[in-house]
Amino acid sequence: MVPYASGLPVALVNTSLAGIIQASTGAVLGFGNSFFGVGVDVLAGDITLNNPDLLDFAFVAPRAGRITSLAGYFNATVDVAVGTGFPVQIQMQLYSSPGSSDTFTPIGTPLLLNPAFNGIGVGDSASGIIPQNITVAAQDKILLVVSTHILGTGILVATIIGFASAGITFE
Repeated sequence: MVPYASGLPVALVNTSLAGIIQASTGAVLGFGNSFFGVGVDVLAGDITLNNPDLLDFAFVAPRAGRITSLAGYFNATVDVAVGTGFPVQIQMQLYSSPGSSDTFTPIGTPLLLNPAFNGIGVGDSASGIIPQNITVAAQDKILLVVSTHILGTGILVATIIGFASAGITFE
């Protein structure tokens, strides 16, 4: 198992117009540390970590294998009126990169934590687990990104702040 934890609270921001994501910033999770404000381009999919202020949050696979599950948890630390009129879910997505690259591509199925939030109070939480069947080569780098997913259309803005943690099973 590989554990992830944000360490400090992360801020997840999502803005959409007519159901099309205009801007989404999530957080990369490490091992007791995190960095939020990472642009998550839902349409392009890839994330390039070439910002000198962004630390390395990926782990390197020590051998070839498979990721067989992804579990996650989120705990709110700030009261938030979501303000979208639509539920917002926390999403966790795995990304991979060949060992020599800093460009990460989404892999596997995103994990949407439940319940979805209409409004958030301090201590509200969401969790989930999803099976995966992701083949990983030795020395591939694996990254976990947490973001928000708005369930609706219109002009929507959602900011959610809290602790995030997750784990993957690597066989």
